[in-house]
Amino acid sequence: MKLCFLVILCLIIQAPFISSQSLVIELFRHGARSPSQGTFDNSWDSYGYGELTSVGMRQHYILGAAISQTYPTLTPYDPTTVYVRSCDKNRTIMSAYCHLYGVYNGLGPNLPDTISHQMTWPPYDPDILAQVDTNNASALPNNFMPVPIHSVDSGEDYILESYKNCPDLSDIYYAHTDDDTVNEVFQELNSTVSYINSQLPNQPIKTMKDLKNFGDTAIANLYYGKTIPANIQPSSPMFNDIVFADQWYEVYPTLATKKQRQTFVAPLMWQINDYINGVKNGSSSLKFIVLSAHETTLMLILTGIGLVTPECLRANWEAIRQDNAVPYPLCSYPIFASQIVFEYYNTTDPYIVVKYNDMVIDFCNTGNGICSLNEFINVSSAITGKMGYADFLKVCGITTPNQQTT
Repeated sequence: MKLCFLVILCLIIQAPFISSQSLVIELFRHGARSPSQGTFDNSWDSYGYGELTSVGMRQHYILGAAISQTYPTLTPYDPTTVYVRSCDKNRTIMSAYCHLYGVYNGLGPNLPDTISHQMTWPPYDPDILAQVDTNNASALPNNFMPVPIHSVDSGEDYILESYKNCPDLSDIYYAHTDDDTVNEVFQELNSTVSYINSQLPNQPIKTMKDLKNFGDTAIANLYYGKTIPANIQPSSPMFNDIVFADQWYEVYPTLATKKQRQTFVAPLMWQINDYINGVKNGSSSLKFIVLSAHETTLMLILTGIGLVTPECLRANWEAIRQDNAVPYPLCSYPIFASQIVFEYYNTTDPYIVVKYNDMVIDFCNTGNGICSLNEFINVSSAITGKMGYADFLKVCGITTPNQQTT
């Protein structure tokens, strides 16, 4: 089975990086969430579907704190050096807030000691204000540091959600939701499907999409300590089947073809290159860029370089089912709170280091995990098929592009 570029990423490289990063770009998936729908477990009704859970909040708080320790030069907060963007979705926006709370925990400002607390009171009933004012020296309790989070309407987000905003490629997507490959995989999952249907006869699984929805619920329940529908145990081979079904079918129809992969990753890679070039040429003062998105957003890059693809996910799953060693040990799906970090070092010979879940990956196939700026630009060009902005609009059939592309 061919895997584009996967051979170049067969090792995790631990490289000796001696200079401080001039720019850190962090792209992450939101934290653990509730299921996207209630077909297989309606006990989530009162919580809401597709919402960040308390576990997901904690994941990103912890990740933010870890990022703060890994990159101490990013703190304290400076509005001229930090930019945060999120997809226009509750769970991604909330994940960004929790993440930033971890990064800047306790680093918020104090009030000037030359003013009275009454100077901080809004125009409201003073008796009530006197009761709620904590009379603390910090602007917000526990020196909380609020950080602005930017977003654009989901239907106009070409950077983080290009795969949702490309009308002329929708036919390719739908053609791969029920093609021969999908049917083959669904047949391989027949025994698992039969068992689930025997346990839940009123909610039969008839299609791969049904099984994906079941897997989505199972994963959400696992991360919240709830019983998995059909009493499937997390340690069972059957659970591995439904996790694979959820993950594989999430990305296969979207990234099945080279045209999809190149088109959807292009705007994101242009933006990352623009951020880096801005620091290099001195037109940008940014040091820390945070992009809060979905697993498919991360997969655009991971699939582009061949590290994680629908093909290797399937190959690994089939090997596990046969009790064999996985053929692609680095092929790891971006689970909740996964992240890709681009470290840019603006030295005499600028270079870039790319990490996936805190592991250095050989993004440019150099053998040491270090990309020169030119090598990074060349790889970016290769995985986008040298597509420019006008090409993206043409391929997607977008005749009235929005102006909020950055």
